[in-house]
Amino acid sequence: MDNQSREESGDNVLLQYDVELESASSLSPETVRNRVDTRKHRTTKRRMDSSLDDVNQKIIKYLDWNQEVHDSHHHFGMMVADKLRKLPQRASSYV
Repeated sequence: MDNQSREESGDNVLLQYDVELESASSLSPETVRNRVDTRKHRTTKRRMDSSLDDVNQKIIKYLDWNQEVHDSHHHFGMMVADKLRKLPQRASSYV
């Protein structure tokens, strides 16, 4: 997206908020509150989806990476697995 289209989309957002502010004065406080809650929910969902997409890309990149496992990393993983096996069943269920 180039700078001009960003500015135009920013202007559109500002115009949209101006219209919403004008119409909000005629709305009940409960309706305004519901709209704000809906926007917050959408923003939170969009951020979570974005972060999940980033995590998924990192996982795919890691799984596609075809290199040998370094001995130190493999050894560390084996140590962790061994310690997990030695944990009592009740404690290991939390892990």
